[in-house]
Amino acid sequence: MAQFYSAKRRVTTRQIITVTVNDLDPFGQGVARHQGKALFVSGVLPQEQAEVVLVEDKKQYARAQVKRRLTDSPQRQAPRCPHFGVCGGCQQQHASVALQQQSKRAALARL
Repeated sequence: MAQFYSAKRRVTTRQIITVTVNDLDPFGQGVARHQGKALFVSGVLPQEQAEVVLVEDKKQYARAQVKRRLTDSPQRQAPRCPHFGVCGGCQQQHASVALQQQSKRAALARL
């Protein structure tokens, strides 16, 4: 009889680091590199530097939340929706239309 064990949850230290975002993933999250791993951060754009808090640390990738944006991308704009960032329905309104289109084209090219 086989025995199945659930994976152990990795304990994170809530480490604060400074990263520079290089790209957007297909879901609109900023992608940076940290210790050789891809680091996914919501709410940031390419060319932005931010202080982030590590919230999940896996073998191949990590996830973080923005604590403070240090520099803004030239592609950043003010969101038109007053509920942006709260409801989750419009995740890329802070990015210019040109950046949104470029990001979507790149996502399609990766398929």
